[in-house]
Amino acid sequence: MPLRPTELGLKGVALVAALEVAFFATSYSNLFFLLLTFCGVIGGIAAVGALANLRGLRVVVEPVPFAAAGSPRQIVVHTRGGRRRFDLALVLEGEDRKVDAGHVAIATGDGTHTATMAALPRGVLHATRLRVSSRHPFGLFQASRRYPVEIEVVTYPSPDAGDAAPRNDVGPSIGAHDRGRVVASLRPFRTGDALGAVHWKATARRGEPVVKECEPEGTERLDVVIDRRCSAEELETRLAAATDLVLNARGGDAPVTLRSQDWTQSVTVNGVGAHTALRRLAAATTLPSTAPGVAAAADAAGAVHV
Repeated sequence: MPLRPTELGLKGVALVAALEVAFFATSYSNLFFLLLTFCGVIGGIAAVGALANLRGLRVVVEPVPFAAAGSPRQIVVHTRGGRRRFDLALVLEGEDRKVDAGHVAIATGDGTHTATMAALPRGVLHATRLRVSSRHPFGLFQASRRYPVEIEVVTYPSPDAGDAAPRNDVGPSIGAHDRGRVVASLRPFRTGDALGAVHWKATARRGEPVVKECEPEGTERLDVVIDRRCSAEELETRLAAATDLVLNARGGDAPVTLRSQDWTQSVTVNGVGAHTALRRLAAATTLPSTAPGVAAAADAAGAVHV
């Protein structure tokens, strides 16, 4: 179990060094001896306490729910160990990155707790280790333990800010959305169209007002075409528009097909298929301008190009 001094602990070491110099350099040796003894006792308690706080602890994290980019999410943590633990910091570690998974102030023995994971950028993290650390009791030392895990953290693109608040409730089971209509296509703005129908991401990209054409749920297949031969900033705009279309379609039974240069993903998003679609959007990357275009089948009538 690794143990290292914190920033506060390093300052404490500097203080002890200064007291030791004063002990030999001044005539107040008894006073400085007491201070050195006191610092030594506090440091020993801090080191032993940090190690003891994690000894025998077992931590299990439930599958992490999906969330939109920039939105926090709640995770469920189970602790086992038979006694109370304090100040548990959780970090999920992958091969090339790690993310803070939240903090549990007091773990009451064998119990279930919630922690808030900070907002993340779009992407998919394959976590293979869970690092649990604690600075209890005095914050002078940090003890850590690592547990093997197989957890995927999916952060899909944030949908249109002008449409609705980002949805971060996509978890292991997804119910029907409360919307009664499915977005079928995009078209130029016409006089009399409601502002709520404006597709803001597509409007910003095209430089002219664009609105969403809706049809009753379950009537037609929705084809969403994503051309990834663009800059990273433009890709985020296109993925956000595609995410908005997918989340709107969750209220119906019509299948949704996501098409891009190197993949075609057909799903029915009124169920677990939404996980597949959102994960595909979360993992999408840009392609060079020399890459081939989207498959010709995507140019069929009714396809929505974002």
